[in-house]
Amino acid sequence: MKNFAKILTLSAVLAFVACDSTTPTAPASGDLEVVPNPAVMTAGKTRQFTVTGPGGTTITDGVTWQSSAPHIISISSSGLAMGMYEHGNVTIQASVGTASASGSANVPAACNAPAELQGTPPSQPETSQLFEVQFESGVDVASRTAELAQQIGFLVTETTATGFLASLSPQQTNTLRCVEDIALLIYS
Repeated sequence: MKNFAKILTLSAVLAFVACDSTTPTAPASGDLEVVPNPAVMTAGKTRQFTVTGPGGTTITDGVTWQSSAPHIISISSSGLAMGMYEHGNVTIQASVGTASASGSANVPAACNAPAELQGTPPSQPETSQLFEVQFESGVDVASRTAELAQQIGFLVTETTATGFLASLSPQQTNTLRCVEDIALLIYS
């Protein structure tokens, strides 16, 4: 009888431990929310995104982040987003296991008529990108290039007949796109 009582006691303890498991259950897609949503960002600036689960609990483990347009907003594996070279609307997606949620983010144009951006943006944008910058016709390329480089704070890689090549940060690119005598910026 004592052995039977010991077996019952051991069974009860094992059952209690099994029921008291702290292993979280995977959230369902409707249980997740990307925060902030919507978000407005600026070129060259960062913003932290988070994903919340049931009850508003922030989820940090096992989250995968993705931007629908990394050349507009890039996002790291920790949810830190950065406004990149172009303006526009982006969908930010967070996935936890098979569940996912989306939010919207926007990088507005820095001015009313930004200079055109051409070429193919890199698939994985960096914090600086090589661009060919072209001036409107009639601009003194050498003196205007030197003036802008000093004013905005970038190094010129090469001067061309119509402009220059330089490695530019997102913020510098956005600033140059609003300079009146800049006609075109081309991803190099």
